[in-house]
Amino acid sequence: MQKDLQKKGYNSRGTHSRGEGGEQERELAKKYRAWAKVLHFEYPYTGSVLEETSSYYDRDAQREDSRASIKKRLWD
Repeated sequence: MQKDLQKKGYNSRGTHSRGEGGEQERELAKKYRAWAKVLHFEYPYTGSVLEETSSYYDRDAQREDSRASIKKRLWD
């Protein structure tokens, strides 16, 4: 169930345009982490799902930063 909730949250992003690097993902991670902080005490399960989702976006941001770096090295 937890993985399904995370997928639903991730997929709710829908179609989006790519910026350079992982800044978009860092902003999403920040938003999910703030929600987790607010909800964690009263709804620990929901808070943990949101925290894991923010961690996923952190990893995604690192991956996008790596892609941007590689792209820059190849094209510059």
